[in-house]
Amino acid sequence: MLNVRISSLPPDRQTAAKDRSLVDSYTSAILSRNLFTHFNIKVAPRLTWVDRPDHPWRKVIAPLAQRSKCLGLSILSVAAAHISFTSSNLLPTANPTQSINHRLRDASLHMLNQKINTELANYHSTTDHLSRDSTLIEILATTLVLCYGEMLIPHSTDWNLHLHACRVLIERYTWRNRHNKSPNAAIDFIIREVADIEVFRNIGAFSIEQPFIADSLHPQSTLLDDYFHTFTGVFREITAEERRRYTLSQEVKASTGNQSHSHSQLPLPPIDMAPWRAKVELAHARASADTTRLITTHGSNTQKWMDAIIRAVYHASLIYAYQCLAPITESTAEIGTSLPILLGEIEFLTAGPVHSFSHDIFVPLFIAGTECWDDPGRQDAVEKRFRELLAAMGIWCNFTALRFLKAFWETKRGEYHRVGGWIPYARENEGDNGPFLVF
Repeated sequence: MLNVRISSLPPDRQTAAKDRSLVDSYTSAILSRNLFTHFNIKVAPRLTWVDRPDHPWRKVIAPLAQRSKCLGLSILSVAAAHISFTSSNLLPTANPTQSINHRLRDASLHMLNQKINTELANYHSTTDHLSRDSTLIEILATTLVLCYGEMLIPHSTDWNLHLHACRVLIERYTWRNRHNKSPNAAIDFIIREVADIEVFRNIGAFSIEQPFIADSLHPQSTLLDDYFHTFTGVFREITAEERRRYTLSQEVKASTGNQSHSHSQLPLPPIDMAPWRAKVELAHARASADTTRLITTHGSNTQKWMDAIIRAVYHASLIYAYQCLAPITESTAEIGTSLPILLGEIEFLTAGPVHSFSHDIFVPLFIAGTECWDDPGRQDAVEKRFRELLAAMGIWCNFTALRFLKAFWETKRGEYHRVGGWIPYARENEGDNGPFLVF
């Protein structure tokens, strides 16, 4: 079509039009290369606890993106979004890269919809199942990347829609391949990524419309079971147990005819916290061993940073476990011990320049913030750290977690301002506060 338009022009304008077309094509190729490089160097490391050269984002997804225009466009859009919303300003302002992000995202969504329509139309097709699986994996990978893209955009909660779509697509793939036990590196990695996002999404999800808390995803391959994923598993188990006990207390209340507040809990037999503490201790030991092997060649400063992050996540995990499961007296004592240590590690990790591991601070910082309800000075410090990390890291979904913390700190209902009080507050105000994600 372009050739027809150019050929209809006078000779001098034909030459100018061809030159512009060549420049546009060259510029587009350069832009694509730059955005893809930015994704590999700046974005991919933010999407994992600890980056490494052979990370599946580079080893599995990048080669797939070279063969899939749909996935490739989504990766470029995420890179553009990250450039747009990573700045020294606390509130990012509009810039040309945002327009590029929107165009790339819209193009990717358009192609994704076409792929989905084809997948649905071929549901009963006799086409080679490997070909159909390849298309479904392409759809899944693109949806996951778009989910991450929305996590980088301030005030967006569309990551929730993409996350739900990922779960539905994974269930479709799993059902289709229920008799096939052969591992697939791409699908295993995607399942792990979705499972990890769900873990941290479910920290703030309490409604019955969230059926995936206990029904966690598990990739077939064990090759990805390393580094901080042991902590992720502990968070998953703690959340599932808290929700299970709450549901049980509601059932007991209903069976006894108790007409008290709908969200109040009847006391259940206390939990022995020793096994839960052992889970956290084991996660700490595994993370320490794995990361030591990973970063031995990175120098002593990197080792100090990583050790501090492991300690921060360890204490955050302990605090979360006791908030969710322990009797109030026991949780008060444990959190009184762990909270000052956690705040000290966060202070060390945020005192210097931004590090390649700085994105790992968000979860510990959030957990620390949930126990700052009685200390305005600590609240200010937590908010300041949040905003500095948001601007530097560009993972703006964490702004929803900060917004939640501020609402919790400012609530006038004093019964929430106690050890672990953020959990009943979040449960009872989920509809008003909206979804939040700490990642």
